[in-house]
Amino acid sequence: VVGREVLDRWCRREAQVGIRVSGFKKRLGLGYRRVRKVAIKANLDRCLVLRQQYGLAMLSLLGSGKRVINVDGTWLAESNYIRKAWCRPGTPGTVATSSIQPRLSMVTALDTEGRVYFALSHANTDQDTYMLFLRHLIAQLDLETPGWQEDSVLLADNAPYHVSAQAREYLRKLQVPCMFSGPYSFSAAPIETLFSLLKLGELNKAHASTGKK
Repeated sequence: VVGREVLDRWCRREAQVGIRVSGFKKRLGLGYRRVRKVAIKANLDRCLVLRQQYGLAMLSLLGSGKRVINVDGTWLAESNYIRKAWCRPGTPGTVATSSIQPRLSMVTALDTEGRVYFALSHANTDQDTYMLFLRHLIAQLDLETPGWQEDSVLLADNAPYHVSAQAREYLRKLQVPCMFSGPYSFSAAPIETLFSLLKLGELNKAHASTGKK
């Protein structure tokens, strides 16, 4: 049972809160609405059709014996990628943080024969670093297999620096065949499997220094 005096105080307090919230919304021009859930862009008809066409093109390339070289980049901001651990009931599942400062940028190429080519730097991955990696990658491939362009295709996703006019023109001048994956085709990119295997467990088991000094 709540006394009348307590109930009156509660009502006055709620009224004041309502006035303050109303004034706050009015000053900021905000409205409090029910949110609506919408489908992500990956499920748009256009994306579904493009992914299907990409899949068909990949099957055709692989069926003809072409060597596909998948190029992409990732970040290494920490060395400890342990996400799950066996623990006794009631014990905390904690691990020490092990950040890499500054973080590493890794641009990588993986081909259908299992060969891996990668470069590490502290620079942000942009068009300049991507094209620099391509220059060194192409030089290495020329050393290994002269004329490799005849039976190989470079595969990249639709990141802006992958599909830029400058990058396309650079590959065209070097006569490197290239293709781009369908939108939101992460699960169909072999290099994403490589990245997931790399980021598994502790990368720095010797606990070496990860700073610049």
